Amino acid sequence: MRLNLSAALLGAAAVGLPAADQGGYFPPAWGWIALGLLLTAALALGFRARVEPTRLALAFLGGVTSVLLWIALSTIWSASAPHTIDEIERTIIYVAALCALFALVSRQGVPYLLGGVLTAVVAVSGYSLVERLANGAGHNPLTGPLGYWNALGILTAIGILLALGFASAGLPAPVRLGAAASVPLLATTLYYTRSRGALLALGAGLCAVAFLHPMLTGRTRRIVMAAVAVVALAALSGATIHAGGPGKLLGRSYGAFRSAPAAHGQRSERLLTISGNFRSDYWRVAWAQYRAHPWLGSGSGTFELFWDRNRDTFYGARDAHNLYLEALAELGPFGLLLLVGTLLLPFAGLRGSRPEPLRAAAAGAYLAFLLHAGVDWDWEMPAITVSGLFCGGSLVLRARGRVRPVSGAGLGAVLVALAILAAFVTVAYRGNSALQASVDASVNGKLSRAEENARTATRWNPWSSDAWQLLGEAQLAAGDERAARQSFRTGLDKDPQEWKLWYDLARAGRGTARRRALAEATRLNRYSLEVLALRNEVFRGSG
Repeated sequence: MRLNLSAALLGAAAVGLPAADQGGYFPPAWGWIALGLLLTAALALGFRARVEPTRLALAFLGGVTSVLLWIALSTIWSASAPHTIDEIERTIIYVAALCALFALVSRQGVPYLLGGVLTAVVAVSGYSLVERLANGAGHNPLTGPLGYWNALGILTAIGILLALGFASAGLPAPVRLGAAASVPLLATTLYYTRSRGALLALGAGLCAVAFLHPMLTGRTRRIVMAAVAVVALAALSGATIHAGGPGKLLGRSYGAFRSAPAAHGQRSERLLTISGNFRSDYWRVAWAQYRAHPWLGSGSGTFELFWDRNRDTFYGARDAHNLYLEALAELGPFGLLLLVGTLLLPFAGLRGSRPEPLRAAAAGAYLAFLLHAGVDWDWEMPAITVSGLFCGGSLVLRARGRVRPVSGAGLGAVLVALAILAAFVTVAYRGNSALQASVDASVNGKLSRAEENARTATRWNPWSSDAWQLLGEAQLAAGDERAARQSFRTGLDKDPQEWKLWYDLARAGRGTARRRALAEATRLNRYSLEVLALRNEVFRGSG
């Protein structure tokens, strides 16, 4: 019973707490999330009498760990080592999450784990709706504490699928009724996010649930599949006839996908349009990035640099809005195969298993997560990715298979590895906290405090170019241009592809040196409004 309660707490805390902190998107959150999960895994390994993961569990954990190691290895050839190290920090969260999952949760504890995840999703959705009612947001999409409507959308879609599983499972009546009652709340939240990708992912997840659910077996399943195929074919045929042929249908669809997005205030238009919201541009740049580095990629976390350099719009982006294309561009074909192969492993747990409502729901939720990651940046939101990995991990835990007991030397090696990861996370967390403190102090006009915290960040995160940039900006604001120029140059030694450092160096420079720095900033980000403004200033003769 104690382990089951721990499984529920793990599911609720690992999803709910990061979700409350903007989904865990920003660096200051990575440290406490990873440390909490690493500590949970270490305590579970140390105090559980028997830890016996299956081979599939070890393969899944080993696969995610291999992705982490490949990301770390890409630092060697990365176009920006500081950006790659940021990705290392974030990916440690996912390794730690699976370590905690397989160390703490047993096969019998899976319903409690998924119940914890569902509880967290319901809490986040309820908070989002209450906040909307209390503060009002016009017709803008609902974002909740995550700060991004599509992230909240896919999280609620995962919650809906899990709730349907609990409502149809052979569980006590209060559990089934509570799960069923949560569906309208979750569906309302999903609607107000206006997230079309989440709705499509939910549809795919529902299809998977229907296919795997014990209510549909044998002839009934075949009839339902045939009916769905007939409806889909009829819809496609009707659309083709209406468009005037397959070629025109494809042309119109492609044109609509590339069209400008509907305004947030147009609720029905936003839900019905198939505009990709600039995704065709993101994917074009990511593909060009891959073609420029076809073997190993340009290093994890470097898409933003290529976007800034190759975009033809003022619209900024940090991610390619497609996990798999971004992995190809940044980690090369091997990195993509490693990632996709690992993420598909949990479905092997469905082979030869007895149909169960909760297992079908977890499979549908995991499929929804994987599909949605192909059109958005869910991987960069730990709250979303951990919820997806827990759904996939539950399929692994429920699968039958030979176990591999962890004890003795093996247990010691795992604990040492966890300690090493915890040490790195602690150092990075201290540096990221100092970086954020410097930003906050600068915003509040406390320049000496900003400079002090930036110096602290340079000591704790010696790989960081951001720390030197913040230090230089504090020095420049205080009037010490010479020291600022030296700080910016030190940052550029660590990341010469960072346009912001070249821009700041131009601001602090004079004469020919200023023009050279500005030219490099322009080359790296010609559509930056800050760079364009400084160019106008310089070429009016003030520089």
